[in-house]
Amino acid sequence: MFDSGIEDRAWLPDVMGSELFAGFTVEEITMVTECLGARLISFDHGQVLMRGNSQTNVVGLVIDGSVFASTIDGKGVRNLVSAVEAQDVFAEDMLAHELHHTENTVTGAIPGRALFLGMDKIVRAPGPLCHLRSRVVENLFRVMSTKNRMLHEKLSMVSRKSLRERIVLFLGDQQERTASSQFTVIFSRAELADYLNVDRTALSRELMRMKHEGLIDFYRNSFSIKLPLTAATM
Repeated sequence: MFDSGIEDRAWLPDVMGSELFAGFTVEEITMVTECLGARLISFDHGQVLMRGNSQTNVVGLVIDGSVFASTIDGKGVRNLVSAVEAQDVFAEDMLAHELHHTENTVTGAIPGRALFLGMDKIVRAPGPLCHLRSRVVENLFRVMSTKNRMLHEKLSMVSRKSLRERIVLFLGDQQERTASSQFTVIFSRAELADYLNVDRTALSRELMRMKHEGLIDFYRNSFSIKLPLTAATM
């Protein structure tokens, strides 16, 4: 659902730390978002913001809350590709597609807000963005590079034959990202199984084994690392 609060710009401080607007002042972000016809939306859990394999001329920026990016196969089976959290971008893959298609279906995970930014003036004529366009493009390429690296890391994770190895890599990544041995993940158990491309029952069983071995502790989607995760694969 679209909001009417785009004009008040109260969301500006929340996007200044994003990679998309890295190095921009408040005034420059205001100029860019006005020129790109930014639209502010609110979303709920499970709400579809964008459908995969569809043409689009926008890139999304999460202001608060989070969204899931997923692909849907021919049988309707979902593959959860990534969680996109506050200050992160989604649908950036449309920039690499000749027909401006996005591969991922984007749905609300934690209710929040996002900006839809039109890309026509970025990928075509520079128009009034003449002195800012190159910086926007540079940041977008940086975003795409980061997303490609994350995708390769996920592919490396799910290519592991051992379920425990996948869990260890995932938990290790979360520990490194949060710089803490205690953290909460965005995924429910079913969503984590989807993300790791494993059976939910098998995932729950393996997590319980690791808990009984004193390697980890958890309650729902909150985890605590008790021993170095390298010991978990022994």
